[in-house]
Amino acid sequence: MKSFLRTIKVVLAVVFFVFSLLACRSQENDDIVVPKPEQSSTELKWSKVEFRFTEGHSHGYFHGSPEYPGVKYLKSVQKFYFENKNGQIVPSADNPAALSVMSADGGMSLYGLEIFYYNEKGERINSVLASDEAAKQYQHFFLMENIVAISGGTVVPDNEIMTYKYRDTNPENKYIFKSFGGQRDAKIRPEKIGLKGFFDVKKPYLNFDLRIVLAKFTQKPDNLESDKLPSASFDKKLDIKIPVHIYTDRINEDSLVKDAAREFGVSEAEIEADINAKLTSDVNPESSGVFL
Repeated sequence: MKSFLRTIKVVLAVVFFVFSLLACRSQENDDIVVPKPEQSSTELKWSKVEFRFTEGHSHGYFHGSPEYPGVKYLKSVQKFYFENKNGQIVPSADNPAALSVMSADGGMSLYGLEIFYYNEKGERINSVLASDEAAKQYQHFFLMENIVAISGGTVVPDNEIMTYKYRDTNPENKYIFKSFGGQRDAKIRPEKIGLKGFFDVKKPYLNFDLRIVLAKFTQKPDNLESDKLPSASFDKKLDIKIPVHIYTDRINEDSLVKDAAREFGVSEAEIEADINAKLTSDVNPESSGVFL
């Protein structure tokens, strides 16, 4: 009998030891941190985005106009900012009421657009979109919506109002030239991304919303047009609207002052002061460093 009890005690001790060991190992496993899959190098996590429009002209490529001191309304550069707040895209309270532009036939009224993405630290992160892998996945699209004629203008097909040309560079943080007539500093890349490009504004007296969409594809189809959202499925990484006013025809100088005064809600004398500030400035009209 004593031998039997002793055997029972040994068995119970072994069972207790095994369960204790298993529990300990289970606890150890609970403490192990399982590494999460690394974030894709092409995943864009942006906190702020800037849309920088620069008035310009053509030399066979786009060249921006410089900024002139003393000009209040007829500005060469117009900037719009949006913030990503927990997935909600919020426009800056300091944004202009609209992108105010002039038109002209024959490529005589060009506006460059550069898009800059920033992370939470305020660091520029355009390079995420400009890698060889990302260039096969991402593309910005530029659509005209809610087109309305003003001051006797006529609504015509979109491509008769304004067209866009992709001018993304490699490397992405440089322009194609260092200076006017200077050495080439970057190449135009074949992929359409939309971080750099320019608009040819053709018809006056039209207002519309410029809708800008950044799409990410698993595999981007070839030769997608800038002004049409594709039928292929994609993830929408950005979808914003900027009001655009084509308020005058720059060739018709007789109406420019009156049209600009109406657009900015100021007197004709103030517009004439802006024009005079440009004409009498010592700034070289070819001094801008923006080459697209």
